[in-house]
Amino acid sequence: VSRNKGSNSLSIKLSSSTKIRRFRRTIMAMKENNLVERFVFLNQLTRPLFRELCIDVAQHLPKPSLLSTGDKETLAKESWSPHLKIRSSPSYNRNSKWSRLFSWLSYTFDSLFVIGRAGPETAVLFASNPPILGPFVWLMSKLKGFPYIVLVYDLYPEVLINFGVLQKNGYLVRLWRKCNVLVWESASMVVTLGFGLIEGNVRNDEGQAYRWIFDHMLVPLNATMFALLAFYIASAA
Repeated sequence: VSRNKGSNSLSIKLSSSTKIRRFRRTIMAMKENNLVERFVFLNQLTRPLFRELCIDVAQHLPKPSLLSTGDKETLAKESWSPHLKIRSSPSYNRNSKWSRLFSWLSYTFDSLFVIGRAGPETAVLFASNPPILGPFVWLMSKLKGFPYIVLVYDLYPEVLINFGVLQKNGYLVRLWRKCNVLVWESASMVVTLGFGLIEGNVRNDEGQAYRWIFDHMLVPLNATMFALLAFYIASAA
């Protein structure tokens, strides 16, 4: 992560082929240097890949880690791993702009209670959902002395600018970007999905990044696979 000259933005240069290896090396280095005994994972909307990441990391640490989430699928199962505890937190509500904001605030303040009990031997990994969580984790890390890692799914405030919620050069946008710089520069590591997603350009008509991935990557791959399968069966016949 490097600062762009003459601006408050950051360049995140982490290729898809190396980011997983670097992430694992960071975790192992923390463990070998006795810096981390457990992880606290913060993600309001947990999905299978993030859940697998938590389980994989937790099994390498001496003390059980904690996942705080509002995802109903994750909370439906009592235990995913003996090394990982699941904590119920406020869920994400997409019904309206105000319900989203309220759910973000609820999860953020609930997370403050969780990481408020963390010490220097605990590391925090949080996702950009909710997007207002970063500055609070940064502040608590300064007070409590724990390291943290940022997983960037969507880049805010660019997402809100694309939706027309915020003005491109508004005061809130400038403040938000400065907070991003502050949070990312103090992080032990910043992990992102890709340049198109980071810039907020890779989206479908409704502004959904993951739906774009499904429509433009998974659907064509599946179609190709079944076409080859049909060709093989026809050839065999």
